Amino acid sequence: MSGFSKLLKILNVIRTTQILHGNKMSYFFFFFLTHCMNFTLRKIRPLGFFLKKVFVYLPTSEFIIKNSQGTWAVFPFNDGMTISADYFEEELRGWPGKVSQRRIFIDAGANIGKYTIIASNIFNYSQVLSIEPNPITADLLKRNITLNKLEHKTSVEQVAIGDTEGEVIIQSDSHHLGGANIVDVYDTGKPKKDISCNVKISTLDSIILNKKLDPSEIDFIKIDIERMEKKALEGMRVILASMPRKSGVMIEITNDRSKVIDILSNHGFRQVENIADDYLFIKA
Repeated sequence: MSGFSKLLKILNVIRTTQILHGNKMSYFFFFFLTHCMNFTLRKIRPLGFFLKKVFVYLPTSEFIIKNSQGTWAVFPFNDGMTISADYFEEELRGWPGKVSQRRIFIDAGANIGKYTIIASNIFNYSQVLSIEPNPITADLLKRNITLNKLEHKTSVEQVAIGDTEGEVIIQSDSHHLGGANIVDVYDTGKPKKDISCNVKISTLDSIILNKKLDPSEIDFIKIDIERMEKKALEGMRVILASMPRKSGVMIEITNDRSKVIDILSNHGFRQVENIADDYLFIKA
């Protein structure tokens, strides 16, 4: 996306976003400051971290906004402001609608619930299971489910998914809560992120079994779990084998790309779309 087109999309947020709680001018002021901070953190990291240290002293509060995707609780200076925006991943968010049935939707790495809300509000899945290990983000996820009045068909599991059962340490940056990852060998020598905590880890097969969900009724799984894709798939082999024909898996692949594709292929899933690191597979 060019800088100019991105600017147009950001400006369009002003036209299309309703502010249900909070001052409208304040919201858009913080919206632009958040984008400035995120841009500099990507492009000029020392300046970005300086801005982050300065902005943390600004008085802020929760905003409740509404757009074409749903209703959201957002706070300045974290990625929820971007993720909740109408333009975020607009080229991907139609993928959950490309399956033949819409019974159970699993949102693995749900973050603040973008795809949880889309699956419920727009594609009308009968039941949604949202999985998010980061306790801060999980609280926002639950808040957004409540704001959209979806408690009757949406449940939340605060757990990391992988190929084992136990406990792990996750870490994230306060400005990028959606980037929470399990601390492992890949993090050796890297700067530590500013939030970390212990969380439970489980296989998705175990979660589904404990919740007494029928894996043959799982019609779509969205997976965005920061380098844990292969291990997560290894812990959901029963689900992958049981999912019906024409069901879908939407997955961001950031590690072990060929192995991830092989696991899905071995269970009958065929790649039908790909945008950058995001892939859509449909079961033949």
